[in-house]
Amino acid sequence: MLNYLSNLIKLSFCKKIIVISNTFQMLCLFEFIHAHKSIHKEFGNFIIICPYVNDVAFQKIKGCHRELTTTKNLIINYQKKIEIRLLYMIFHFKKLLNLEIEQIIIGNYYSYLNRKFAKISRATFVLDDGTNILNQKNRKLLKKSKYSFFSCFNKRIFSRKNDYKKNNFKFLKNKFIHKKKYSEDVLILGKPAVEGDIFKEHEYDFLIEYVKNKYNNKNLSYFPHPKEKLDILKKKFRTIRFIKSKYPVELYYLKAKKFPKTIVSFNTSAVILLKLFDKKLDIFNIHLDVKLDKNHYWEPYLAAEKEIVDYFKSQLSIKSKTLKIVD
Repeated sequence: MLNYLSNLIKLSFCKKIIVISNTFQMLCLFEFIHAHKSIHKEFGNFIIICPYVNDVAFQKIKGCHRELTTTKNLIINYQKKIEIRLLYMIFHFKKLLNLEIEQIIIGNYYSYLNRKFAKISRATFVLDDGTNILNQKNRKLLKKSKYSFFSCFNKRIFSRKNDYKKNNFKFLKNKFIHKKKYSEDVLILGKPAVEGDIFKEHEYDFLIEYVKNKYNNKNLSYFPHPKEKLDILKKKFRTIRFIKSKYPVELYYLKAKKFPKTIVSFNTSAVILLKLFDKKLDIFNIHLDVKLDKNHYWEPYLAAEKEIVDYFKSQLSIKSKTLKIVD
């Protein structure tokens, strides 16, 4: 309890803050730090907050931190409702007492909480949050801001008033230089579609069965998303090897001396980095054509799913197959 209160006090008076919500953002963070020498020198003074992050994702975020730096940052996970409320209280406390933040680095500009903290910061830097930037609504939000963006996406996505710097992932590429050997296995990148109430359980099963039939003469491995619950999948698909790793798939790839050359994706952001790391990877992307009720929370995002398909094709040369979910 004393440690918990100590962290809250430190955060209340901290002038350098990083807000990270997933491993994609964490990898972009280290690229950002190594591309900005002044911030690299001050990195140890930053407190890293991880709001809305489950335990599995948080452990992977910390795994990235341990692997990529020796700096001892304070990293705090806030996922419970009461903890999120405390963050809002800290924001109001800092605003009331004019405890301005000198620098804030955020990985999810679309988060209301993140934007609140950014408003009381002298300098705000925004990292990529995967394919969320391809959402038309999100792009409109970005163009209203005057913050500094560090992105692997094309500059044209941002408005002229945005301060933009290209992320080429030089740090990660240079850190893990070794000759990669490819296996004949096929790696499936999991998607928390059932957990997110996008698909029913049997609909996601249909997708896995499709992949099994397509690669019926290959060994299949499955790299789960941190939000997935795997117990049922493991029982149903006993011939598939489920990978347990303390790292996200991008870092898992960089550290591996042998890796499957063929990857199956369901519009997954991770393939962006994987393809940037290695153009020789054969990525088979599946676009899931689903019909949702107009009141369903995910329905507005279906158009963005098609934009991801277009981006994969035009920028990464990744072709996609559209599948309709059948009962």
